[in-house]
Amino acid sequence: MLHADDTTVPVLAPGEGKTRTGRLWVVVRDERPWGSDVPPAAFYLYSPDRKGIRAEALLGTCLGFLHADGYSGFDRLYQPTEPGGEPALIEVSCWSHARRKIYDVHHATASPIALEALERIAALFAIESSIRGRPPEQREAARKEHALPLLEQLKTFLETSLR
Repeated sequence: MLHADDTTVPVLAPGEGKTRTGRLWVVVRDERPWGSDVPPAAFYLYSPDRKGIRAEALLGTCLGFLHADGYSGFDRLYQPTEPGGEPALIEVSCWSHARRKIYDVHHATASPIALEALERIAALFAIESSIRGRPPEQREAARKEHALPLLEQLKTFLETSLR
């Protein structure tokens, strides 16, 4: 599993007496929380902007699962390169990024619906915390037993709340 993100960095703009905003992209692989002894690794790439081609340059030859935020620049990486083919990367969406938007709503409005959604997501985070470092089979079994019912309930709650 790969994790990817980018962040802004100030970059000197020679001759202009100021800085510009550049991007520092990172791809990280650290499988130790899942019981692997594969050494962690990180790769950084600078770009002057946040165009989708930067995400493709960073990850274009990678295979497997990509855990990232919902940045649309990653979208092409999740598409098959050949008709009927498999994508090189499978999107693993980020609960923290989804949760942040709900938190912002709750913080701004004190919405009881947002608060309940945050509490339900916290229960999922607690399950993940309790299984961190266990072998894959144990994590999968715990997710099926404990997280799957909570995810189904969360889905129903969100769909009902949207109405």
